[in-house]
Amino acid sequence: MQSAPETITSALPQPSAASSGKNLFATSPQWTFGDFVTDMLPQRWSDDHVTHRLSALRSFFDFLYLGGIVDKVAPRFLRARARVRKLPKVLTRSQVKNLIATADNARDRALLEVFYATGCRVGEMTRIRVEQIDFRRRCFPVAGKRRERLVYFGSVAARAIRNYIGRRKMGYLFQDIIPQQKGTFTHTRFSWVGSWRDFRIGKEYGKTHPKYFGSLKTVSRTSPKQSFDDSSELSI
Repeated sequence: MQSAPETITSALPQPSAASSGKNLFATSPQWTFGDFVTDMLPQRWSDDHVTHRLSALRSFFDFLYLGGIVDKVAPRFLRARARVRKLPKVLTRSQVKNLIATADNARDRALLEVFYATGCRVGEMTRIRVEQIDFRRRCFPVAGKRRERLVYFGSVAARAIRNYIGRRKMGYLFQDIIPQQKGTFTHTRFSWVGSWRDFRIGKEYGKTHPKYFGSLKTVSRTSPKQSFDDSSELSI
């Protein structure tokens, strides 16, 4: 069994004595490169594999053509088979219902319902604003890849959105769920002490932070309480 050529030059026909001074790339016909691509195929291959190899050859010969080494781009006369576009795999209706049923809060429920009702992309979902939603027509604008378009949703998604936003009238529709800060300002026998929990994303998520605000004998309650309020606001 003949082994596959390791390089493209080894796949080209060897020059005869009369044509030994000619450029092999310039004189080889396009079917020679087709044979090269075929011989280089692995045991298990797909149409995409052939397309990628042929694309590499075309780019290489474009470079040779720009350099004046060849007067034509022979691989561009070869055509790969048309790519078969397979239908995407989708969830069944029962699978979608089970997925929506797993949502354990109003935001996730609304998020899944809007996804299912509109087919929006993730990036489009993050830019939906409450003030742009038309509940009477049940639609809202989204900024797509090329232009803005209107997408429509059904009554089920509308109920999920209303249940999630409540009385909120402005801002992005879907927002982070951040637990409410739990701050406490008190005192021991000798000093003022404040503590709060930090819910910012990180290794110390939910950690309690204590802080000393001075002695009871030398500091009144007003000053350390104000300092504590400022510190807890900055930590959110």
